[in-house]
Amino acid sequence: MSNKKSILVNAALTGLAVGAMSVAASANAADVKCWGVNSCKAGSSGKNKAACSVKKEDIEAVKKEKMGDKYSKASVHECGSHASCGAEEKNLNWFKTTRDKCSELGGFLIEGGKVKKL
Repeated sequence: MSNKKSILVNAALTGLAVGAMSVAASANAADVKCWGVNSCKAGSSGKNKAACSVKKEDIEAVKKEKMGDKYSKASVHECGSHASCGAEEKNLNWFKTTRDKCSELGGFLIEGGKVKKL
C-alpha cells in the first residue's frame, strides 16, 4: 500500500474509533425508560412521576422475571394521567432519566420484551 493510501486508511480508522467512543459515552448519558422506581408520593418531583404507556408486553416481561407480587397491580395504560402510584404500591410504571441514575435508584430497563437489570 502506498504511503498516501496508508495515511488515508489510518485517518479513516481513527475517525471511526473516535466516533464509536463518543457514541458509547453518550449512550450512558441519554435518557432511558427507567422502570420500577417511580413514585407518586407528595414529595416526589415531576422528574420521577410515572410517564405514558405501559404495554401488555412490558407486564409480561416483568412476570417472566419472577419478581413475586411486587408488580401485581400492574395494568396496561396509554398515558401518564392514567398511571397509578409507583412501585411501592405494586404498580409498574417508568420515567425518563439517565442510565446511571436509574441504576443508582435500583430501576431496570425493558428491552425487546426482556427485563435488563442495571
